[in-house]
Formats: sequence, structure tokens, C-alpha cells
Amino acid sequence: MVNCENYPLFYFKSFNKEINGCYDSNQSGEILFNFDSENVILTPSNNYTALPMVDFEQKIENDLSNVEKYVIDHNKLYLFIKGENKKMVFIAFRDKKTTTS
Repeated sequence: MVNCENYPLFYFKSFNKEINGCYDSNQSGEILFNFDSENVILTPSNNYTALPMVDFEQKIENDLSNVEKYVIDHNKLYLFIKGENKKMVFIAFRDKKTTTS
């Protein structure tokens, strides 16, 4: 298992995998996700065993390993992949309900 002492933790869930690890980032927008094969848990589903889905799952894992930069814009987190002209996008949804005290 990777050493995540003193680093923020992350948890990522896709259709067939759960990835636990940590990350290091700076104010310049550089980011490094830290996890290894022990941190990747397969959660197989009969609905997602076709080859395109298996390839998609492996690509996500590889891309997370190769993220080099991030940008946060409103409720979106853009992760830029090293050596590729594309980005992964994560969107934060907020519950519109308000709580009262």
C-alpha cells in the first residue's frame, strides 16, 4: 500500500472499480494521485463486462495515474492527463434544499 501519511485522501468509484489513495497538489495547479494495485478494488457487475466497458475502466485507472495538472472552475474539477490533449471532468452537485436551525 502507498504511504499516504500527511496527504489528503481520495476515493474514486466507477462502474467496476473503487480506488483509494491520496494526492498531492500545489497552488500552480499541479497534482499527483498516489495509489497502487492494492488500492484498486474490483466490484464486478454483470452489467459492465463487455470489452468496451472493461477498456473504459482500465483507461480511467491509467489516466488517474498520469494526471499532471488540475483546474477548478465553479463546480467542475478538470484533470489534465500527461501527454494527452484531453481532460477528465468531475462535477460537484449541490443539494438545493436548505436547512434551517
